[in-house]
Amino acid sequence: MITCNRRQIICTGTATALGGFFAKTAHSQARYPERPIRVIVPSGAGGVGDAAMRVLAPTMEHKLGQKLIIESKPGAGGNIGTLEVVRAEADGYTILVAATHSFVINQFLMKTSFDPLAALAPVTKVAEIPLVF
Repeated sequence: MITCNRRQIICTGTATALGGFFAKTAHSQARYPERPIRVIVPSGAGGVGDAAMRVLAPTMEHKLGQKLIIESKPGAGGNIGTLEVVRAEADGYTILVAATHSFVINQFLMKTSFDPLAALAPVTKVAEIPLVF
């Protein structure tokens, strides 16, 4: 799932879809995005989130007209990468691509310095990966 800081403008698809509307109504504002977008994956390189973003990135870059910088920030069950997104400036240029545990389950299993449900806003589901025991 891709999430943004709650204070940020809903990014990617919504911003692209509404870009024309906002360009017509607010001439003094720059169109989003005007610079590359950081995509934080809070797991190791080569994991599901990283692989999914590397497959989606070329299409997203073409539609957005900007590069996506995909960064793996593993550790602490995803909390290190998630915290980096929570602390990022609320400008829509830092996005989290994480499994559900990074923003729902970890707050109950580990002591975190942030409330991920208050600090992050979901944007879209990228993939569904069922697990079977």
